[in-house]
Amino acid sequence: MILVYSKRVKTLRLFAMASLLLTACSTADLGNREPAQAKLPLNMTDEVPGLTIGNTHEVLNAPGRIIRGGQPTLRNLPQLAAIHTTDFVIFKYDNQGEVAQEIQELAKHFPRAQVHHYPMSWNAIVDDVPCRYTVQALNDLMAAARTPGRVAYFHCTYGEDRTGLLAGLLRMTTQGWTADKAFHTEMCPHGFGFGDTTRSPAIGAKSEAGLVPIFLQLASQIQGHGVNLNTVFDPAMCDVKPKMPLNPVSFTCK
Repeated sequence: MILVYSKRVKTLRLFAMASLLLTACSTADLGNREPAQAKLPLNMTDEVPGLTIGNTHEVLNAPGRIIRGGQPTLRNLPQLAAIHTTDFVIFKYDNQGEVAQEIQELAKHFPRAQVHHYPMSWNAIVDDVPCRYTVQALNDLMAAARTPGRVAYFHCTYGEDRTGLLAGLLRMTTQGWTADKAFHTEMCPHGFGFGDTTRSPAIGAKSEAGLVPIFLQLASQIQGHGVNLNTVFDPAMCDVKPKMPLNPVSFTCK
């Protein structure tokens, strides 16, 4: 009876050790995941003084100034001139000629070389072209960010999804935020994916399905890799398999 009991105790101990090892492995697979960020409320108000475009927020204030927001109307463009905007990144495809009209109007007041347009999609992404657009747009914004006196404004349509993707990556690059903090503190509260609770969940689902993989692909190569304000990104980042991929489970705004 003593022998049988001893074997049973050993078996239980081995089982407990195996469970601990499995738990440790599962935790490691999360890609250094932080404690869950508290969910912040939706905030799509204009926080930049002088702008009434919608969903405008400052991402960086020095050396250059970087501002995110929705697509400006012709009536809003003077507001951007009034805050001394020097650079524009239009991060959306032209649906009904609105982008062409914006570029035409901007050309009256700003050098064409400082107006950048990337026909970025937000869903049904099937190749690496949107990822490469993201890298190129980041480089444009980073160039403005490291130049004193330059003010860059970037937008998609509502300043939520595609704009949020860029803003999250900029936070990581210029301020050393982790991917988890950038996603849950910068992207979700300003309407990314399921973060915008005022629209159909189906739209949020499509947005996250299309854009979160791009965020994770690039964020995994930014976090912990010594990236800073002087970094110039290589579009080849879109082709590289990250050595420490981030686990997608926690990257949703639900």
